Amino acid sequence: MTNAAMPGAGQPPKGNGNSAPGTQTPNPNPTCADNPDLVVQIANGPVRGKEWGMYYSWESIPYAEPPVGDLRFEAPRPYAQQWTQEFNGTVYPQYCMQWFRDHGVNKRRGVEDCLTVSVYSPKPRGVKYPVVAYLHGGHFMLGGGPEFDAEPSMMGGRMVMVKINFRVGPLGFISTGDSELPGNYGLKDQELALQWIQQNIAAFGGDPEKILLFGHGSGAASAHLHMLRPSLANIAKAVVSMSGVALNPWAITVNASANAQRLAAAVNCTNTQSSKDIKVCLKSRMAEDVVGAVQSLLNWGYNPFTTFGPVIEPRNSPNGFLTDQPESIIRSGRFSQIPWLASYTSNDGAFNAAELLRISSRTGSEFLNEMNENWLDMAPQNLFLRNLYDDPREYAQSLKDVYIGSENFTVQNYAKIQKMYTDVLMRIGILKAMQLHSRHSTSPVYGYIYDIPANYGIGYDLSLRREIPFGASHMDDLSLILRPISRSTPRPDEVLASQRLTKMLADFADTGTLTYGDCNLESNTAADANSLKFLWITKDKCETVLQDYD
Repeated sequence: MTNAAMPGAGQPPKGNGNSAPGTQTPNPNPTCADNPDLVVQIANGPVRGKEWGMYYSWESIPYAEPPVGDLRFEAPRPYAQQWTQEFNGTVYPQYCMQWFRDHGVNKRRGVEDCLTVSVYSPKPRGVKYPVVAYLHGGHFMLGGGPEFDAEPSMMGGRMVMVKINFRVGPLGFISTGDSELPGNYGLKDQELALQWIQQNIAAFGGDPEKILLFGHGSGAASAHLHMLRPSLANIAKAVVSMSGVALNPWAITVNASANAQRLAAAVNCTNTQSSKDIKVCLKSRMAEDVVGAVQSLLNWGYNPFTTFGPVIEPRNSPNGFLTDQPESIIRSGRFSQIPWLASYTSNDGAFNAAELLRISSRTGSEFLNEMNENWLDMAPQNLFLRNLYDDPREYAQSLKDVYIGSENFTVQNYAKIQKMYTDVLMRIGILKAMQLHSRHSTSPVYGYIYDIPANYGIGYDLSLRREIPFGASHMDDLSLILRPISRSTPRPDEVLASQRLTKMLADFADTGTLTYGDCNLESNTAADANSLKFLWITKDKCETVLQDYD
């Protein structure tokens, strides 16, 4: 939203303008522009949407005041403006300002004024549907609601889907580790958006008593972090964390203050003696320059993939979101005691191991060849080992010994490298989080492993290669619920998986039951904590398997 009306002016905000380059509109042929079902009344005024055949959409609705000027690097404020004319909810949202992974030479995209939600509701109106509130991935650095088409989630007409835009990268997560610049602004955006959903979703046909918080990747870790706050139980009925939890090594940033200093230096902030000086200087810089400075913190490609993410805030920070370590919170039992489903794909590590297969313009060979000489320096950063161990170089060596032994890193043993990335970046943290919740939660804890590879998924995008078999990769399950731009056309077996996954989410929000097709997901209890039960989903079957955590 770029041209909001002044309070009391009686004119609606004009939305986000034209779609950002590379965004995908759901369907080019809306119908029935005069359909009264398209206009809903929310607290700020009437909103007009579109009809897409099977469902309705309302895009780019602001839930917070624009986080610009003095509101940059501040907790979000609820959107307070009123409009009497219809708000144009037919304009597709833009991304929050970010340094994108693949976007030509100038990787900046999006706008700073971006705190909006998009709502999708099936036909007919007048029915109270369960609600799925979606937090996008992008390792806290990029991504957004515009990346996904909600149409697959509308098949079957079982749920209202809400996509949440929130600040990412330095604009969303920069922190100096003190109360002056505490960080976690993106998480606070999400929290405000969830409050907006609870207050307004009934107007769109959603049941405010049946809200499911659903996230993927860093959005999944975000959803888990929300669950670690007792207040989420007042809003959400259950949580789904797909390929990410708060205990993954990339989920909490431990060198935030150093990164803030480096970013400030990159935009020529010369006076950085205090956190206040850094904050004042960064507020004075163009958002494009602040976001573009991310490149100064990267080794090669987009590594390490999270340079600005959630932090542990000081206990005295205003509007503190996270003031203790996630593991400590879980062990204390002081979190929202609601059902939780965590999952991963069998080859989740394709993100971002596949980027190692790209050809370096500097050397003319794959990036992974650089690991042969520099592994002990690169692994602690790119696998976030500093967040796990006091001696990350020693652990990096042990990883190499376990996964490839005395071999060099090569294209031929890439599958072993990808397995290492899957385990370190995803699987181990997910198992640990489920084990702890099984011991300290009074509500069910579920898990599934998705093992249906897409014909073309994120591994191909990151590697720019087609001859490597990546297996079921990061986003292969999500992309059957919310369709990204870069995804192969679903096969008949994937269409069936899509139907089962969307029904699973809707039922979990509606009745609390959790099934995939004819298979029930089994809850884990304290007695199961060392050998967790997962539903293993393949092309031909689904069955319960045990995953040992040690």
